[in-house]
Order: sequence, then structure tokens, then C-alpha cells
Amino acid sequence: MKERLKVGDLEITDEYKILGDKASIKEVAQELLKLKKGIVIVLDKAKEPVGVIYPQVIMQRIANGEDVTKLEARDIVDKNILILNKTDDFEKRTGDITLYAPAAILVNDKEGKLVGYLSPSDYKKALKMITK
Repeated sequence: MKERLKVGDLEITDEYKILGDKASIKEVAQELLKLKKGIVIVLDKAKEPVGVIYPQVIMQRIANGEDVTKLEARDIVDKNILILNKTDDFEKRTGDITLYAPAAILVNDKEGKLVGYLSPSDYKKALKMITK
């Protein structure tokens, strides 16, 4: 019998940086620039994910004439996230991913600690793996 693909088997440890919800937009932008491609995951004081920030969000605010220098990460965070466990069967969770259409898929370990981010490109690769 073929081994089922677990979320933790996927490439989840790249393409993100973590910042607190009070980080300045300058800090967020600096981290995004270091990544080249990816997101910033924003955590609250309790170290729980509250959402994510994509580069486009900052650019959109600037393009709309907003002064982003006075904003903090929590002011522009996208809270539409789905959190999976790294031991979850990937194929069984694809329904939730389709249903909720999250801005980002974050991955926790069994203790509930954040351990990764499933990027759209990694998600597509995983779908190809289970449809072979």
C-alpha cells in the first residue's frame, strides 16, 4: 500500500519570515525584500499567528496614497489563514483548502507551534504528487 502524503512531507520551511504584530511596515518590507519571494507571517504577543502580509498589500496601500510609515503589521495583515497540522493527510485536507480559499496555509506541529508555510507553488506540486 502506498504511503499517504503528510503535510509535513512538503516543502514548508522556506518562503516566509516571522514578525510580531507591532512591527513597522519598514521592517515588514525589509524582511520581504530578503526573501525575494514569499510572505511575512504575523504573530501576536502569545506567539499565535494572526495573519500574513504579501508584498502586494504594501504596494497597494502606497499606490492608494496611504502613508504606510505610520502603520504596523497588524494594520495590514490578511487574517484569512488556514492552519494545518504537519501530521495531517494532505489529500484529506485539500477539500478544506478549496472550501476556505485561504490567503495562506500555515503549518503547526502537534504541540500547536508554527513550523511552516505551504506556498501556492508548493501546494500545486503536492497536488501533482497525489494525482500521479
